[in-house]
Amino acid sequence: MVRSAARRRAGVCILSRMNELTVRSTDQSDASTTYLSRVRLLLDAVPSAVLCRRTAAHTWGLRGQVMRGAATSWPIEVATNTDPGIAGCAVSPSVRPVGDITLHREFLVTTLDRTALDCARWLPRLEAVAILDQALRRGVHPDALRRRASLIYGAPGGRRVREMLALTDPRAGSPRESWVRVIVLDARLPRPTSQFTIPLSGGRTARLDLAWEDFKVAAEYDGHTRHTSDRDRFADERRRYELRELGWHVVPVRADVIPAHTAEFLTDIVNALLERGWHPSQEEMTRILAHIRTLRRPFLRR
Repeated sequence: MVRSAARRRAGVCILSRMNELTVRSTDQSDASTTYLSRVRLLLDAVPSAVLCRRTAAHTWGLRGQVMRGAATSWPIEVATNTDPGIAGCAVSPSVRPVGDITLHREFLVTTLDRTALDCARWLPRLEAVAILDQALRRGVHPDALRRRASLIYGAPGGRRVREMLALTDPRAGSPRESWVRVIVLDARLPRPTSQFTIPLSGGRTARLDLAWEDFKVAAEYDGHTRHTSDRDRFADERRRYELRELGWHVVPVRADVIPAHTAEFLTDIVNALLERGWHPSQEEMTRILAHIRTLRRPFLRR
């Protein structure tokens, strides 16, 4: 009881110090720095803890989601035998085998391979695939992950990891692109190519976020949400014009496409593909439309 009370008092002290690290800037790099400062404070209090899952991914520079809110609210995920009793700290069982633990950026953290595995096993679908895309781009081998998944998590976990790996593409340029590819594949649409390059005039190239090259259909995050200067907007419009002249139909992707506008976006993609010669079977089309209707329902009730 005395030891438990002492741990609680220590937890309150650490939590107070962690919450002093507020972020006044909305800049993601500043927020990331503050988050890692909170991690250091936690590990000072619990030196045997191993960073895992989202926090390990963050430490390795893998981003599965856009962190929102103050960095003081981002949870810190650790693996340890003893719950430190600190708010904002999510505790998992100790990592086995110990060979899956390494020292990175002065932190005890799961290895890059194990971090990718844990994220594939435990994180939400879109986030898991986004992290896997980046891990594969960093050299993690998918076959190695498949082999280890069932050994670590058992048959159900192994199936989940294999399912996530089937959705990956290391060419994805951002987590948001990974998310959009997943919602496209979940709708049973043809698999697009990530970061498809098209030559333009003057030796320039256009790199499309997602492309169905056989149909000259592409999906791109709307440049107007990324480009703020007149020069950038002009360049974006010129690029879109040249793509149209080359016969490409580009479907813009809103920044808030997930979840509020997913059905609308998928409908636009389906229509564009059909107009360009895609011929799904009646059974496939029925399944796709049923999926889109399911996505609309929660928003129709509002």
